Amino acid sequence: MRIREISLLLLLVGCGSATVVGQDGGAGSSGAAGRTGGTGGVTGAAGGTVGSAGAMGGTVGAAGAMGGTAGAAGAMGGTGGAGGLASTGGAGGGCVAETDAQFCARLGKSCETVAGTDNCGAARSAGCGTCTSGMGCVVNVCQTPVCTTFSYTSTAFASFSRASAQDDIIAASSSGQSIVYGQSPAGACGSYTIYLADETAPDSGTYTPRNLTSFFSTNSLFTGSAEMAALSGDGLTIIVLSADQTQIESAQRSALQLIDFGTPAATNFVTINGFVAGTAGKFRAPAISADGLELYYTINGISTVADGIYRSVRGSAGVPFPAGARVTALTSDYEYVTGLSSDRLTIFLFKGFGGSVFSRASTSAEFANPNAPNPPPQIGDWDHKPFQDCRTLVATGSPGGCSNEDIYFLYRQ
Repeated sequence: MRIREISLLLLLVGCGSATVVGQDGGAGSSGAAGRTGGTGGVTGAAGGTVGSAGAMGGTVGAAGAMGGTAGAAGAMGGTGGAGGLASTGGAGGGCVAETDAQFCARLGKSCETVAGTDNCGAARSAGCGTCTSGMGCVVNVCQTPVCTTFSYTSTAFASFSRASAQDDIIAASSSGQSIVYGQSPAGACGSYTIYLADETAPDSGTYTPRNLTSFFSTNSLFTGSAEMAALSGDGLTIIVLSADQTQIESAQRSALQLIDFGTPAATNFVTINGFVAGTAGKFRAPAISADGLELYYTINGISTVADGIYRSVRGSAGVPFPAGARVTALTSDYEYVTGLSSDRLTIFLFKGFGGSVFSRASTSAEFANPNAPNPPPQIGDWDHKPFQDCRTLVATGSPGGCSNEDIYFLYRQ
């Protein structure tokens, strides 16, 4: 009779992981606490009759000493279900936080302090190390800088340049696939017809220009100098200035080879624009990084204390830029930023119709003259826009006078 009762109970319970000891004897006991995180309970004592631990499986096996979740109820006081993994469980079911090294590795970071959420869902900040000599820390990841030498040969780009007429570079995408340039009538300077040229195929060096002048005129945008606009890294967003130079705005097009830009909006620059509002200040020369996170611009007309080069850095490309800060290391000797390398470790500056280069070891650090106390690296021509690997720059150059200005490609030697 006892055997039939036990068989019936087994059929009803149906617990695959339970083990029943079929001896006759004293009262069965509940599954004992598991010794490790592997198993929540051990085999119960002999159970000829259902013990006081309770019918149909007794008491749930206690949580393993190193386990997370308590073992499932063991049938007839038998073995408890599998306990939590020792790697994630702790005494009493808590979470064991990962080490700093594990935290950094999971986030793919290799340098400087990183803030985030750890494996237990808690806010965490950890030092992720330093980069070896010759490497730069780019948003907490060590990599070799793309700009390492600054010796270039300069060649006029015939497709964008005309004899005895002004041809100026305005903007370029970091990919080199999109270039904005301006052309003035022969004998005139600063009266630009504006073109956006897209490369017919990547690295082909052949561009198809399209007239973008009506976009600027229709939307009342500034066109009084070559420092009127910037292009995003992919060439799909153009950053422009209002006609009175008191607003930074942007507009997007749907694809390369098109000029279907929408109406410019100041949504991403509200805080920056607010700094100039109500003053005599004017914006000049916007320049944006390839990842869209770092924006440079110059302000003139407020005061000697407030005028200069400014920088604003945002956490992601989908949020507005915060208030900018004046970059004192650049302001004293340079008028504006002309471009940034794709890794944001090198910056190109305008000074006296020539180009100068500053660099830094980390995107969280300040730019500095790499040749100090000697002058920084100098590059012929001006308004340099670097393509992503810094092997090629596009710039404006002139053998003399604005009516002789042409657009040049500079190739690294």
